[in-house]
Amino acid sequence: MKNKSLYIISLFISTCISIWVMNACEPDNCKNVICPSNKTCYNGNCVCQNGLEGENCEINSIDRFIGNYDVNEYAYTGVTPSPFYTTPIQYGTANNEIWISNFSNTGVTIRAFISTSSTTGKGTHISINDTNGVLEVSGEGEYNENLNRIDIQCNIKQEFQSRACQVTFIKI
Repeated sequence: MKNKSLYIISLFISTCISIWVMNACEPDNCKNVICPSNKTCYNGNCVCQNGLEGENCEINSIDRFIGNYDVNEYAYTGVTPSPFYTTPIQYGTANNEIWISNFSNTGVTIRAFISTSSTTGKGTHISINDTNGVLEVSGEGEYNENLNRIDIQCNIKQEFQSRACQVTFIKI
């Protein structure tokens, strides 16, 4: 019995030491970094808050998203009710929020959020995670500035049907 208690105590102590060592080795890259207004420290660098970009974070990222779009929705699984439709994208209530009207050609407006893309370093990444009683939509995508289009991989649940989709918005 004494050996079993000793074993449990030594296991507990070695686990505690391991956790302490692992946490002590993680550097805090932002510990001594002071960022100017509108910027926050991420991994030791000052970056604009989501929804802003530019040298001094003076550009509103969502401006590139605002407009009317022709949309092509392709379902990988499930059925796409109307694969081609037109929709407007409008400003939301936050500096990184947009509203996509007539999503999936349903007449329903969903919310999406813009964040800084790790690929472009600009506010071109779009995330959707919205439930509004008619549609449940979740997905991620990017705005391609060269093509003036948004490509989103998403899952859509409408009533009792679900589908995994590629939704492409082409600015008109």
